[in-house]
Amino acid sequence: MHIWILLILVNLWYYRDSSAANSSDELEVGQRTSSRNWPIPVAKIVGGDVVNISDAPYTVSIRAVNGQHFCGGTIISSRSVLTAAHCVKGTSRRLYVVAGVDNLNAGVLIPVTLAVVHKNFNNETMENDLAILRVSRDLGIDNVTKKALPIATELPADGTLCTTSGWGSTYFDPENAQASINLRMTSVPIYNLERCRVELGEVTNGQICAGYENGGHDSCQGDSGGPLQCEGKITGIVSWGLNCGKPSQPGVYTSVPFYKDWILLHINSAPNSAADKNNLIFFLLIPTIVKVLICE
Repeated sequence: MHIWILLILVNLWYYRDSSAANSSDELEVGQRTSSRNWPIPVAKIVGGDVVNISDAPYTVSIRAVNGQHFCGGTIISSRSVLTAAHCVKGTSRRLYVVAGVDNLNAGVLIPVTLAVVHKNFNNETMENDLAILRVSRDLGIDNVTKKALPIATELPADGTLCTTSGWGSTYFDPENAQASINLRMTSVPIYNLERCRVELGEVTNGQICAGYENGGHDSCQGDSGGPLQCEGKITGIVSWGLNCGKPSQPGVYTSVPFYKDWILLHINSAPNSAADKNNLIFFLLIPTIVKVLICE
């Protein structure tokens, strides 16, 4: 009898852990991929300044189980983080979010229980490069060190000055880029989309460009998934670029206004996710199983 109960517990625990990645083709937990054979997805802060977390309290670090930072994200609700699909698709490794800190040596690892990746993400064109991570507990929004940004519903005009923040490399080096220990932030203007297409090639309607004609300020490797904040709203998600901070090579961001319906749908539906239901069932069953064991 006891062995059967133990087997049930093990199976429930396994299903609880694996459901976030396997319950549908949209729920895949993974890491940033590099299979594209043309522009390399890069994201870092070039030409920016070291800032306190209170300057960008919506910015979070996405890390591996060993605490290593590899992507950024944006708080959009007390338990949801918006990031890039290429940061989380393609692996089953554990993901964690660290919020409310500006130094990579600080903070508490909060487990990700569910990753909702856009099912039409294309790793070649970087179309639909967005995902929502649901964390295991409330992030503790205080609007000082942790703040949820509202979703932008309209694209800002060309030239609108926005900010991007993260712990990415301060220089472009696909082989040896190193994360910045301290949070950095820089300002970049919205770049004309048609001009961006002329200079970079394939840029879709679901993407926006930001940067200076003369370069000097940009996101880079390690900033992927991080925020492009315009007028107090999350407007873009760091996605890809040909380089970092070079003239006539603006950074490319997933357009939040273009995907606003998808984002709002999955924020609202996340609390009823399979992962959350499985967690609830597992913990509710524990007292009953313990009682049976005692009676035996």
